[in-house]
Amino acid sequence: GQHHCGLAQGNGRMHLLNGDVYEGEFLLEKAHGIGTFIWSSKLVSYHGEFKHNERNGFGKMQWINGASYEGYWKDDKKHGRGTFTFEDGKVLKGEWKNNKRLKNA
Repeated sequence: GQHHCGLAQGNGRMHLLNGDVYEGEFLLEKAHGIGTFIWSSKLVSYHGEFKHNERNGFGKMQWINGASYEGYWKDDKKHGRGTFTFEDGKVLKGEWKNNKRLKNA
């Protein structure tokens, strides 16, 4: 990727010491824009929008067991319209706020 004042900027890939990988857009060394983050220890991935290293905007998180959440994020938490699909295929749609599904939504 490119650098600005010595910091990663533009498109690129970053391998962290713990084995995690981020590939996508950077702004001043932070995940910012569209990208994919893979947590190696949790066997989970996220593809979508980032802002200042946090999930913000629309994206999909997928676990190795087949469960997934596709919808909106704010400050690294499920927030807004989204769909959670359990590993058995059961689907839960609705509004989320601060990582919790709102009742009667």
